[in-house]
Amino acid sequence: MNNQYNLLQEMIQLSETSADKPILFYHGSYVQDLLYIKAMPKTRLKSEFMHGIWVTPDKSYASLFTWKYSEAEFDWADFRLNKGKYRWKQRIPKDQKYRLLKPGSIYIVEDIGFYSHKKYPFEWYTRKKKVKVIKEIKYPTALDAMLQNDVKIIYI
Repeated sequence: MNNQYNLLQEMIQLSETSADKPILFYHGSYVQDLLYIKAMPKTRLKSEFMHGIWVTPDKSYASLFTWKYSEAEFDWADFRLNKGKYRWKQRIPKDQKYRLLKPGSIYIVEDIGFYSHKKYPFEWYTRKKKVKVIKEIKYPTALDAMLQNDVKIIYI
């Protein structure tokens, strides 16, 4: 067990410091205890653009997806570049704070056939087929997930 943990830590370190495409990605979800991550059915989404499994090498960005939001609310997240690193901000109406108090997880998955979306200023990757979870990081609340990963929460 300890050898597996050390190997995972080495893979995370290598993935975060590599100039090439990362070998590990993060996926944020309000659903816990997943063994595999599957693409959402097209019928649940308004746009084809959102269909697939979305992952990122940025753990902070992944933490934004640990709460249940609608496509319209996705625009409440924003970022700024600070010393070469993105600093994420999550805006949420004051009367909706309770929604951040539900559990969430960040999953670590290996790069197995993810497609890069380089046209955006931050990195994310997608694929349509399910992917096996390597590790799950559980948070008691989505708020904890975001704060522990350097996301600034702004109540509006």
